[in-house]
Amino acid sequence: MAFITLDNGNIWVADTQNARICLFSKEGKNLKEINLLELGKKAGLVDPPAIVDICLSNNNLLAGDAASNSVLEINPDTLSIRVFKSPGADNGGWFQISHLFTDNQQRIYIDDLALGKIIILDKDGKY
Repeated sequence: MAFITLDNGNIWVADTQNARICLFSKEGKNLKEINLLELGKKAGLVDPPAIVDICLSNNNLLAGDAASNSVLEINPDTLSIRVFKSPGADNGGWFQISHLFTDNQQRIYIDDLALGKIIILDKDGKY
């Protein structure tokens, strides 16, 4: 499970067990639920997403998916999705996502636990 606390006190929670990401108010009310099974099928993913970490990038959710070894970019308003797949560890990609970070230039930092390094992508998932 991973979560993000927003400035207004609301919290995004990645519920891997139930393949969803939920937005809760600071009072605990469920404000939005994103069905990852549906989004995964829409994006052509073979296995149900197994989210290990989430972060925000320009109001989009970035989710590290261990099942597809990908970063999912989800627009929570339109439910559009882009998938950034690893080209493989031998080709400069990642092997095991443990954490995701972004910066003010919307670069995506992937902390790879297995390789012991950080991979940096631009906002479009390019190296």
